[in-house]
Amino acid sequence: MISALSRAYDAIRDVKYRELAENAARFIKDQLYDSDKKILLRSFREGPGEVEGFVDDYSNLIEGLLDLYQSTFNESYLAWAIDLQDQQNSLFYDEEGGGAFFNVGKSNKNILVRLKDDHDGAEPSANSVSVSNLLRLGHIVDKSDYNAKAEQTLKYFVKRLDRTPYAMPAMVASLMLYLKGIKQIVVVGSEQEAIVQNYIDKIKERFMPNKILLVAKENGEVLNERCEMIKSIMQAGESVPSVHICENFTCGMPINDVHELEEKLIES
Repeated sequence: MISALSRAYDAIRDVKYRELAENAARFIKDQLYDSDKKILLRSFREGPGEVEGFVDDYSNLIEGLLDLYQSTFNESYLAWAIDLQDQQNSLFYDEEGGGAFFNVGKSNKNILVRLKDDHDGAEPSANSVSVSNLLRLGHIVDKSDYNAKAEQTLKYFVKRLDRTPYAMPAMVASLMLYLKGIKQIVVVGSEQEAIVQNYIDKIKERFMPNKILLVAKENGEVLNERCEMIKSIMQAGESVPSVHICENFTCGMPINDVHELEEKLIES
């Protein structure tokens, strides 16, 4: 839901959708998240339940937070997504069995057999969503294990994809993201500035399913500390708002004109 609301806001610019997405994220963090243990709880009815979250809870919330960041550019959502991804990897990732994610965590002693979802139904499987999340996060912060786990999960399901790709369409989409490569588009400046907002609008108007949109700003603690690419851009000390189109953490020359940006986006 958070993901859908964030994307709806990006599409039609009705602020109520962004507010609903932020309210949902806030409720989960306040009521269904143990910030000390960094674990999610499964349900809420007159108070949080006792059952810990499944892998679907982690993967879908991470996806929602990544989309919410790209609607608000509030880096606290990125920080939370990173914490959740690290916890998901710790609880559910199968290091010994060839990769991919189990549906329940290691701490659940009541389950005799842990399974790995390999079917995208009305809702994509956690493994399909997780590959996309890992690839996106792996191109935002400098954590090579994210990309490695995404690649290993794809390898785990390669026979399934070769035999019946229509059973895992979301995994196919994640595979396409992996093969095509991710474009990192960095806007330098405060999103409160008119020209920066103009850049952001132009970038969002262009359909690029393999893009990550980041805003680099002076008070951006997460990106400035955890992404060498952003750190290098900020250290260059550009005096005017600009856009950098990057791939694999290597950036082109800064773009300082909306028309030039439109041309570069078409080329990309």
